[in-house]
Amino acid sequence: MKKIIISMLFVVAIFANSLEERVDSLEQEVSELKSIIYNLTKSQKKIESSQKVITQTIKSSTIIPRCDKIKLKDFSFEYNDGYIKSYDLHYNVKNEYNKTIKFLQAYVIIKDSEDDTLIRNIIKRDVNIPVKQLVTIDRNFIIESGDEMAPYLKNTPKKELNVKFNVYKIIFEDGTKVKCDK
Repeated sequence: MKKIIISMLFVVAIFANSLEERVDSLEQEVSELKSIIYNLTKSQKKIESSQKVITQTIKSSTIIPRCDKIKLKDFSFEYNDGYIKSYDLHYNVKNEYNKTIKFLQAYVIIKDSEDDTLIRNIIKRDVNIPVKQLVTIDRNFIIESGDEMAPYLKNTPKKELNVKFNVYKIIFEDGTKVKCDK
């Protein structure tokens, strides 16, 4: 019986040691997992911070509040007195951006000296305006029947005209876009 009791004490001692070792091992694994989770959380916060910076950089590089780097430098026109009465409008536009413009959307308003609107014309087209270059954009404006103001343009001296050139959208050759706030 003594042998059985000694054997049982030996088994209990071995079992206790292996159980204690197992608990120690599990505590070590838990500690390592906590460390991994902590490092992953730190990494995730850094990634989120970087994503915010990237998003802000993209927004600031593609959206400019005003399109003041494309300017109307001159304007001219010819009146066509044919079956369909119209004007050939010529806008001399200068690109002062550091990229070539490939698409332009703008609204042109031509007023007389009394601030009466004679013509409203939309430019929405593919263009090729290299950096620091002046390019002429030609448009045809058909005078609709019932339009009382447009015919006055032909008899108004150029010095009495006020031409407003409001740009709304630009797409550059590299694909970046500018949406203007005017």
